[in-house]
Amino acid sequence: MTLRTRSFNRRQALKAGAGAAAVAAAVPYVSYPTRASAQGTTEVRLSTSSNGPELIALENQVAMFEAANPTITVNIESIPDQYPTALTTNLAAGTAADIFFVDSLLFPDLVTRGQLMQLDDFLTASGGGDDFFPNLLQAFQYNGGTFGIPKDWSALAMFYNSEAFTSAGITAPPTTWEELTTTLQTLTDATGVPGFVTAPDLARILPLIFQAGGGVISPDYSEILIGQQPTADALDLIVGYYNDGLATTPADAGANDTAQALGQQAANATYEGNWTYGGFAQNFPDFPLAAAPLPAGPAGQATLAFTVSYSMFAGTQIAEPAWTVINYLTGEGMLSWTTEFGVMPSRSSLTPQWLEAFPERQLFVDAAQYARPWQLGPGGQVFVDTVANNTLQALFAGQIDAAQALTQLQEGAVANIQLQAPGMATPAS
Repeated sequence: MTLRTRSFNRRQALKAGAGAAAVAAAVPYVSYPTRASAQGTTEVRLSTSSNGPELIALENQVAMFEAANPTITVNIESIPDQYPTALTTNLAAGTAADIFFVDSLLFPDLVTRGQLMQLDDFLTASGGGDDFFPNLLQAFQYNGGTFGIPKDWSALAMFYNSEAFTSAGITAPPTTWEELTTTLQTLTDATGVPGFVTAPDLARILPLIFQAGGGVISPDYSEILIGQQPTADALDLIVGYYNDGLATTPADAGANDTAQALGQQAANATYEGNWTYGGFAQNFPDFPLAAAPLPAGPAGQATLAFTVSYSMFAGTQIAEPAWTVINYLTGEGMLSWTTEFGVMPSRSSLTPQWLEAFPERQLFVDAAQYARPWQLGPGGQVFVDTVANNTLQALFAGQIDAAQALTQLQEGAVANIQLQAPGMATPAS
């Protein structure tokens, strides 16, 4: 785990502009028993997985908060490596920050352990939660209470090289699995590189399982589904592309991730989130990037909705100042964050303004109609980290066959995911 704390003067940074945000040296984790500075301000600790441009965007957002709230300072603690493990460890030890990012996948584990503070009284006093997209707010509710405020959301779409499509004679992106197969074969034949790049990661394979009519667990949390035929159909599709040379992986392409492989033209299409625009603007500014909805499978359209909350440590001693920070970052300050970093606002009232800045991203907003939550109930994070992704990597590597993969996924889900989880507001699929 690497933790970096930010101690620069954010008000000065705000006046100097975004370029003044500097990255401090790594320091070991320390606790902060003293909560008031000599100047009479209250310090709120904020843990985040952010790094690079995302961290700079957060620092700029916090600088604006501090300028408007001079009695509160925010100490950003960046943990870019193994953040879920670090957060879980710090919560168990009672040394967690006052507020922190919680991914929707990890949320069920933390809330069922009683480690998050219920925020409904604060939320009601601040105007209520009606402005948030209901499915995003529900992802952080438990037993009728709200334990996190969604700070943004993202969805997966198909990003592709528009020039490669045009030169291969492809006039429109594929809309079905059948069209996807034809498109990838045409691209591969025309360009000499695999038409598609995918990571052997459940966060990229799960939409295919949804599109085939399956899921990981049933909507009522009563049954594990991942070992059933729809998963076999989804794996047959994507692993078949890989074995036939129509798809590659980032590792095979010599890239860190699918977006980099696409940008380096080691492939011509991939499934990624709307954050990809920002990465390409910085790293591949001349790339002919285009996007389209994920092609529909036999059961129709599906994609994943990723969301992260600001949640509060149940043991914080400064709940009111901590809420003041959360309320700003998920309210008045949300548009600056989502505009700078490119994720979508979780408040419906801000979406039209966001689209004015990014009209080409309407397809991601539209994906809310068929997006499924990236949430699998208590134990879902452990299942993904220790079973699902390892199994998919072994399958792509040829170390196991599809039948063995289905068995490992089913048994791993049964062993790790808590069925009939009481109180969870968002159905898992």
